[in-house]
Amino acid sequence: MRRTELLAALPEVSAQPGSADTAQHALRCYFSFRSPYSWLAHRKLGRCLPLLAGAMEWLPFLEPAEGAGPAVRLPDALACAPVTLALASCGPGVRPVDARTTAERGASRWEVPHLVWLAVPEHRRFAFTDAVYRARWVRGEDVCDRGVLAALVTGLALPADLVDAVDDPGIRDCARGLRQRTDADGVFGVPFFVAGQDAYWGMDRMAAFVAHSGYALPESRPGCVTPEF
Repeated sequence: MRRTELLAALPEVSAQPGSADTAQHALRCYFSFRSPYSWLAHRKLGRCLPLLAGAMEWLPFLEPAEGAGPAVRLPDALACAPVTLALASCGPGVRPVDARTTAERGASRWEVPHLVWLAVPEHRRFAFTDAVYRARWVRGEDVCDRGVLAALVTGLALPADLVDAVDDPGIRDCARGLRQRTDADGVFGVPFFVAGQDAYWGMDRMAAFVAHSGYALPESRPGCVTPEF
């Protein structure tokens, strides 16, 4: 993929605090493919509140590069049991796989799938996110591997060389701007929801975020109403 095409696909995530992107009533969620709770939040909002999920801004949480400062420890190996219980309402066959060999990799390796996300066309990012989560948490694949990611993007009818975005300077610049925005929002873990000036961390606060958003929860939809939500 030519560099100009990659740059054209970049989201506008490098805006400084106070810009139109960070307006008081903006709704956004910081997520990580490393976190099963991010997967659970993505799944619940996508299935139960698709209008809210589509209206929100989804931003990947990029951990500090190794040696650049303390990294936020995301729930990996200890998460599968509670997540399995929380997923009980999602239907049979939906159980998280704890791919520990992937979970134990460093922050620099986990940067890879999130950088590829930045290069995915905006209208396909939600589908790409779902595909990566399923590969990571349902099939236990190493989503930090470029070959795995290439198979995922081609499965979505996207060019396999989107994976080359990991090495693109424009993508790297975008990632640096995103880290600045993450710091400005005070993100320290995922999923991290922002509604205007209010922040909500974790699955147990997602209901408060939904209430703040003004989007009604369709209680008649099976599998959408759980004590956690």
